[in-house]
Amino acid sequence: MLFSSNNNLILNNFIHSSPYGIGLGNSDGNVVRLNNIFNHSEYGLVAINSNVDARFNYWGSFFGILLGDKIAWQNSKIKIFPWIPFQIPNIPIDAVLHNSH
Repeated sequence: MLFSSNNNLILNNFIHSSPYGIGLGNSDGNVVRLNNIFNHSEYGLVAINSNVDARFNYWGSFFGILLGDKIAWQNSKIKIFPWIPFQIPNIPIDAVLHNSH
């Protein structure tokens, strides 16, 4: 869980098979991008008093959070759409960073 942690980039990970995936509390400006977030028994993303851009992730289903991992929020703004409908292969981090400009 990121608590009072701002402007982080969570990029290119497999986050899976636990009760919770990513947790944010009292955080702002965080970006969650190009991750495989799936198979959580509770929630893939939880945000409390936080703002997060969580677009372009795979949520365990072609239909994203509708049938895949769920999200929960309280007093938060979450950008979730568009999501990626298929599992993302591991991409070398240098390729991602060089193409992000």
